[in-house]
Amino acid sequence: MGKSYRPDYAKGEILVMLSYDSKDLASIIGRASGYELVDKWEYGEGVYVYKVPAGKEAEACKYFQSLNLKKMSFVEWAARRDAKFERRINSINMAKNMLNILYDKVDVLSDDDFSKRARFIAGYLERKPQK
Repeated sequence: MGKSYRPDYAKGEILVMLSYDSKDLASIIGRASGYELVDKWEYGEGVYVYKVPAGKEAEACKYFQSLNLKKMSFVEWAARRDAKFERRINSINMAKNMLNILYDKVDVLSDDDFSKRARFIAGYLERKPQK
């Protein structure tokens, strides 16, 4: 079996999934906590990216996980942002796009062209995603 997965955490950024998917709520919580809301995370519903001081990511995650108002939790979870995960998802999405293009041309490409493009896509997925 190969090596286990090792995340490549983004410095100074964390992910927070809110109980209610609202950018306004995310912004209010960010301002109240002193952390800057960067944007909505593109890989999950109700997940937001916050800028935190580098080296204080774990502390910020604990803070967000503790947010409650009258026993009502506003935060489902908070975690460090994994840039490697995002690069892998981007690589898969790019390969899916290339496969869709190949699929649309399956009946017009020569055998050689089809094989060449299929090998290129396979090679694309085998390469190490760029940082």
